[in-house]
Amino acid sequence: AIKWARQAADAGSAKAQALLAYILTYGPEPMRDLENAQQWYARSAAAGCPEGNLGYALSLARRATSKEDRRHVAEHLRRAAEAELPTAIYLLAVMTERGVGVTRDPTAAAKLYQHAAERGHRSAQVRWGLALMEGRDVEQDRVAGESWLRRAALAGDPQAAALVGNLYVQSGALPPNYAEAANWYRRAADAGDTAGARALGSLYLTGAGVAQNNEEAARWLRVAAEAGDQASQVDLANLVLEG
Repeated sequence: AIKWARQAADAGSAKAQALLAYILTYGPEPMRDLENAQQWYARSAAAGCPEGNLGYALSLARRATSKEDRRHVAEHLRRAAEAELPTAIYLLAVMTERGVGVTRDPTAAAKLYQHAAERGHRSAQVRWGLALMEGRDVEQDRVAGESWLRRAALAGDPQAAALVGNLYVQSGALPPNYAEAANWYRRAADAGDTAGARALGSLYLTGAGVAQNNEEAARWLRVAAEAGDQASQVDLANLVLEG
């Protein structure tokens, strides 16, 4: 792949230059060369390639230490976002929400999250769904918010799956549905989400929605505990003390 990308990049293809830089950044460890990658991203970005702008922004972000550095990152993200690259739109939303490299504007950030979500970006779908659920910088719409969280979860986002599980254990217009919550927590836990693993362990511990099983509870609590979740470490320690 790098052979053909390099030939096309040397011949002046801006997309190939971005692709070559991508391989040099994320390829197998012996193939990586971040300094060379940044140079190729810069050439691609200068030629107006959106993927080049995105890659160059990420490359600059790794060593950004000043406001001017962060402003350059935001500018290249903006150019990539204008070309409708979902990842660029999402990252620009994050910077806009936090006021990094651009003026802080939570309302504008919410619109960017919505735009990236509509373009299929899973993390943006989670942020947009939470914003709608909480009415944060947008008009509250819990039904639409849950829909976006569920969409992200079904697409494989573990955090979204855990959040949907949380919705099923809450009391509201309908009583809690622990069996359905367990399904979503399992989806999150299987994907490596520590909150989902701890929640699933807790359900097994109490027998809510699943058959009570201390061994299964301990297994999922251990998964979360070994990943650094302190609450799970405490829960697991208490199980050990109780035998």
